[in-house]
Amino acid sequence: MKLIIENKQRVDYAILMTQKEFAGKLIAGPNDELFGSLSLYTQFHLLPEILFQVSKNSFVPKPKVDSSVIQLTPLLPPPL
Repeated sequence: MKLIIENKQRVDYAILMTQKEFAGKLIAGPNDELFGSLSLYTQFHLLPEILFQVSKNSFVPKPKVDSSVIQLTPLLPPPL
């Protein structure tokens, strides 16, 4: 994420697959128990969206957790 933020002038969007719980932290709002500094940092610089879920049963060997495919769109400052 840091690399996307540092290069947000050159990135239209990024699509990543992450652990489901991590994706939840990225999109959590202030009243959500998952909300924290990661949520705040991410949402200040990026628009995180969960596109779809991927079951752990989709992989071999099967991991212990489900995954989420997310899209991160940089939020550019308004022109001066």
